[in-house]
Amino acid sequence: MAEQSVLAPLFDDTASFNAAQRTMLPALADRLADNMHAYRAPAIETIIVGEDRYGQHIFVCENVHSDGDVHCHDTMGFAAIGSGGYHASSQFMLAGHGPTRPLSDTLFLTYFGKETCSSCTGCRRADGHLCM
Repeated sequence: MAEQSVLAPLFDDTASFNAAQRTMLPALADRLADNMHAYRAPAIETIIVGEDRYGQHIFVCENVHSDGDVHCHDTMGFAAIGSGGYHASSQFMLAGHGPTRPLSDTLFLTYFGKETCSSCTGCRRADGHLCM
């Protein structure tokens, strides 16, 4: 992504940038290199779930609040992300949801949390996906 954002307007790829450094002004080469190092990827959040011999696991990977973190949500039994993540999490917490609740409760709260959040300021309607 940094290559597309920083170098693409001037060069075909990183290799052509490296080759051109010998003939360009040192200040330009330094500035482009600094911009490549300082590039920050767009904010991304994702929920990864799985099961192994120890049980089910829920992880949230994000770079919204840091340079990149992974958070385990096994104890809570749910995770919510996106513009309505806090609202959706509130619905799960108010319902006393946890890892031992049935799938039907989880699906209902997921739907209810998404619909409730859609009417809140700052939340976008249907900006996410539910994959099972």
